[in-house]
Amino acid sequence: MSHLSFKTLTQDLNQALATFRADQPDTMAGFSSLAKAALAPGALTAVHKELMALAIGVAGHC
Repeated sequence: MSHLSFKTLTQDLNQALATFRADQPDTMAGFSSLAKAALAPGALTAVHKELMALAIGVAGHC
């Protein structure tokens, strides 16, 4: 099994997303708007929201 570093994985993902952003600007603008709205201050802080997303991701792999 090959082991990618976080840095390499992030660089590869950013490169792929750059292509997608160029090909689908409306879709990426909508996704960006959704992400900003989800992390906006409210009843929960952005940190709590990020921790819940992490917990959901971990639980999904169990």
